[in-house]
Amino acid sequence: MASLREYLCAYTEYNQWANEQLIDSIGRLPDEEYYRPVVPKSRAIHELLNHVLVMDKLWLAENRGIELELTSGMQILHEQRDGLTADRRATDQELVEPRVRPHRQGSRGDPVL
Repeated sequence: MASLREYLCAYTEYNQWANEQLIDSIGRLPDEEYYRPVVPKSRAIHELLNHVLVMDKLWLAENRGIELELTSGMQILHEQRDGLTADRRATDQELVEPRVRPHRQGSRGDPVL
């Protein structure tokens, strides 16, 4: 049976792969489709991808015990897709390469990721 650490590593690697598939597919969309709401009174693809990025950043911050200055889960971190794509890739890399928080230890004294 896989350990929690092995599971999380596999999950974050899959998440990174899936995000790359999205970036590749969505990257082919013209701007008018990418920035237009998907259906009336909904959000554009760009806004939804920003939301997912915000949630991943909040998850990372929570697990690292740090605070982020975010005002909303729907906060737009990047107005343009290039900035969003670059930050998405950087955040995925952070998720794949977990850092140990030295101030927390598990029940056996081992560091908690």
